[in-house]
Amino acid sequence: MAGAFAPFTMTIRRNDGDQDLSQIGLDLPPGLLGALGSVPLCGEAQAAAGTCDESTRVGSTTVSAGTGGAPYSLPGKVYLAGPYKGAPFSMSIVVPAKAGPFDLGLVVVRSPLQVDANKAKVAAPADPLPRIVGGVPLHLRMVNIALDRAGFIFNATSCQPMAIGATLQSTAGATVAASSPYQAQGCDKVILDPKLSLKITGGKGEMGKFKHPGVEADLSQAFGQSGLKKVRVKLPVSLALDTAASNKPGALCEPAGAAARNCPDSSIVGHAVAETPALHEPLKGPIYFVRGERIENGQVRKTLPGLYIKLEGEGVPLDLHATSSFTATKPQLLEATFDDIPDAPIKSFRMTVNSGKGGILQSAKGVCVQPKVATVTYEGHTGGSRVRQLEVPAPDCGLQIASASATQRMVTLRVTGIGAGRLELTGSRLSKSTRTVNKADTASIKAIMTRSTRRSLAQGKTVKVALAVKFRPTKGKAVTLKKTITVKGKKAKAKKKR
Repeated sequence: MAGAFAPFTMTIRRNDGDQDLSQIGLDLPPGLLGALGSVPLCGEAQAAAGTCDESTRVGSTTVSAGTGGAPYSLPGKVYLAGPYKGAPFSMSIVVPAKAGPFDLGLVVVRSPLQVDANKAKVAAPADPLPRIVGGVPLHLRMVNIALDRAGFIFNATSCQPMAIGATLQSTAGATVAASSPYQAQGCDKVILDPKLSLKITGGKGEMGKFKHPGVEADLSQAFGQSGLKKVRVKLPVSLALDTAASNKPGALCEPAGAAARNCPDSSIVGHAVAETPALHEPLKGPIYFVRGERIENGQVRKTLPGLYIKLEGEGVPLDLHATSSFTATKPQLLEATFDDIPDAPIKSFRMTVNSGKGGILQSAKGVCVQPKVATVTYEGHTGGSRVRQLEVPAPDCGLQIASASATQRMVTLRVTGIGAGRLELTGSRLSKSTRTVNKADTASIKAIMTRSTRRSLAQGKTVKVALAVKFRPTKGKAVTLKKTITVKGKKAKAKKKR
């Protein structure tokens, strides 16, 4: 089942008379991973000696050795260990060499676990297998590895046909590549339901016109769901990209620098942290502002700057990239797209784009007086997708009049910075109006103009209406704001001459 825990078993055999097996290297497909974070690591000295604690065991092994029709079968154990030969993790494969009355001690084979987090892939190029133990030639006929610890190995969430690769080398130096088909099943039964919250950050001084608010995004996902392949976030109209920020010297990292994981500190615009069951520790790192470009007809075209998130944890690097663009339809909204996300489970992910001086976001009219609703689109490795709309709260802006409009009969006021409570709209030329708000950051309230005011407008007169809007929260003190609007009367239609 896609995304579910399942044992991983590998068996390699050679016929009697074939060249002896010397070395095995495994290459797992994207998304076929282990919950390393759930298993303690065996210490280096113990891993080398074959004396790892049982708590670090992740599976078992069986090898057959000897010539003729009845080779010896030797059982052993597989343990999870720490860094080895430049890899962040390794396995210690331990087989007691006992055959009848002969006890030749422990045979230990180490295998580094090379992690390519950007592709959610693991490769395991094991050390050379022993040829002779205690003066006895082994002549290995079969090697079986079963990683069967409960809750350890889990399937990819993509159901595309893939393969488990192996590179086999003989004692004579011959090398052969082998593979076995791999395809997870049941992608249509795997749900895609991440939880994302967005909030605008920064002090009150950053909420006004042409200031620089920040954004914090928190994403979480239950294990067993579809891995995220693509996430597109359409930010509220209250947030735009400050393109002038990219013109400052050193403000942008070049694409080549991002590809080499070598961006200047001057291009840092935030930070991020991710937790995954595949690791013991979180991945952490900075967010860089990167020059945007695309190749079109063989030429490099400039685009909006994007983001590069450089994460690392337990020696595992992970790079995430986001492009930015404006929506084609009005109002043109800023859209950030994270593409090519690896098929790995995400327990939580938080990214913070800085506010204040050096911030890359800007609000043309002020955060507090504009709608704060975002739209997020998820695409999963299963092929499923989901669209969600999110309210994006801001720091306590307090009661704000976002807009005021009027017809010849009615005034409509839209206010922000509220919660549960009661709204009241009054004015010198209005009939009092009230409404109850159960839960909202933004609400509208309407009030009918007095009869005399409507008559004046009908006569073509221009009137000024003094408004007072009061919000009485369920808990806390009432707040009142005042505003005067000008309403123009209808122009009388000219009579036709006969």
